[in-house]
Amino acid sequence: MQNINLVTSTPGYPKANGQAESSNKVVINCLKKKLKSRRGRWAEELLLVLWADKTTLITPTGQTPYFLVYGCETVIPVEVHMPTSRYSLNNIEVNNSLMQDSLVLTEELRDAAKIRIASYQQTVARRYNKNVKIRVFKEGDSVLRKVFPNKKEKTAGKLTP
Repeated sequence: MQNINLVTSTPGYPKANGQAESSNKVVINCLKKKLKSRRGRWAEELLLVLWADKTTLITPTGQTPYFLVYGCETVIPVEVHMPTSRYSLNNIEVNNSLMQDSLVLTEELRDAAKIRIASYQQTVARRYNKNVKIRVFKEGDSVLRKVFPNKKEKTAGKLTP
């Protein structure tokens, strides 16, 4: 029998890489802000909060999550039932040609979003590392280390070389 290690910290497994917890935290905080005194009506507000979460510009990418997935901007529900001039002046042929152009540009916009994310991460790392003090240790210096109760070493103290 082969030893197979299942690595679950991948983008396809958001439960393990923290994305599920992060997005749930955002949704819960938005629900708390929306509800305040109406605690029992969270089910009615959930769709609105999810809509707002998916259609709000994200700072690192400069795009909405909806746009990055589907390649087009969202239409608010009011515009579906009550056509505005933005949608009533378009015909099917013009709309199809615009959608084809949009699909071509979608990959470029996703690449630009990736570049922007990398730049944003470098900025965050620079700000975080600004306060980090570099310390160089030599062999024999006493350092604070974690002691595990199951280890039975004679030199297993908190401060040991």
